[in-house]
Amino acid sequence: MTKNGYPSWFKTLDKQDLLKPSIINPLYGTKIFNRKTEEIGLLIKTWENEFADGNLWFATCVDKKGKKYHIELDNIVPLEDTDDYKK
Repeated sequence: MTKNGYPSWFKTLDKQDLLKPSIINPLYGTKIFNRKTEEIGLLIKTWENEFADGNLWFATCVDKKGKKYHIELDNIVPLEDTDDYKK
C-alpha cells in the first residue's frame, strides 16, 4: 500500500484507460434518454446492487450540466432507441 491508501499497482495504471470503453466498462459514453426526467445524458458505468430480496442493476450517468447521478437501469434507454433520435 502507498501512503495515500491506494494499492501500489494503482500508481502504474493509465488513468485514461479507466475511462475508455472496455470489457469491464463496455457502455461508457453511450448517449442515453432518462425516462424519469425526460433528459439526455451519458452513461458512465453499470453496476449491480445487492439487496436482501434480490439484485438490481443501476447505472451511473451524467446529465447535460455535468451532474452525476445513479438510476435504475430500467429507467434509461439508449438514445438511438427513442423516437426522437436524429441521425
